[in-house]
Amino acid sequence: MSCQTPEQAARWAGRAGPQRFLQAFAGLRSVPANGRIALRVPPDVIKAKIAPYRRRGKPWHRAGLQNLDDHDIVRTYGAEYRGIVNYYLLAQDVWRLGTLCWYAQTSMLKTLAAKHKSSVAKMAARYKAKAITGHGPRTCYEARRHRQGKKDLVAHFGGIPLGKTGAPSSMTPPRPGTAIPARN
Repeated sequence: MSCQTPEQAARWAGRAGPQRFLQAFAGLRSVPANGRIALRVPPDVIKAKIAPYRRRGKPWHRAGLQNLDDHDIVRTYGAEYRGIVNYYLLAQDVWRLGTLCWYAQTSMLKTLAAKHKSSVAKMAARYKAKAITGHGPRTCYEARRHRQGKKDLVAHFGGIPLGKTGAPSSMTPPRPGTAIPARN
């Protein structure tokens, strides 16, 4: 097993996996702290995913979506963002996707504002909503498509917590009274 510096992080399935390091006091060499692999979001992936939402370094509207109705605009942005976040949700630094959230959210609001010839602040106030999640209420944006005789179609953007979420939802806690074996 060879030691790598954090700059030489191994890439696996599109994810960065550097080992954690400490500086040794004797010799000042990089020494693996625990030998465990840490899944992280690669910075170049964040830059690549932000690129469609910006122009000249700022969030920009997407002219190709302006002819769609509001529900489809919010649905498109929400699906793109949700797909990226769900892919990297197990990473230790998933919080870095907050930058992507801001660019995508601002681009979505600018697209809606350009469509309605209004301001971003008015669009944010119009579409802001609270979503009830397993981690408590979250602020998101939603657009509704009203249908006669059926439920409304609702499209959401945001509302996904970008932090440690604890155990995956597929794992169940042990039943009360069950002894948990001690580590040896």
